[in-house]
Amino acid sequence: MPKLSRIGQSFSTSMVFVKGMTSDIDIWRSASVLVKHHRQDAPIHAAMRADAMLEKGDLDGYAVWKRIVKAVGELLSKERPDGATVQ
Repeated sequence: MPKLSRIGQSFSTSMVFVKGMTSDIDIWRSASVLVKHHRQDAPIHAAMRADAMLEKGDLDGYAVWKRIVKAVGELLSKERPDGATVQ
């Protein structure tokens, strides 16, 4: 399982951040780490984590990982989303 690091701290991507609302930046950071470590297999790894959360009955964790699955898909997409601009 890849590790996320944050200025001297590390935690497993299996950890669901804080109960309740998880920030967009945390979702995108997690997605980015998954893509960096797993490349084209990143969506599979994220979906497996989402499934594991659902199996445990952790609906908050499931929701977070579903957001990560979506972000991973966007990072790997060759197409720009509607309304996106290049800066």
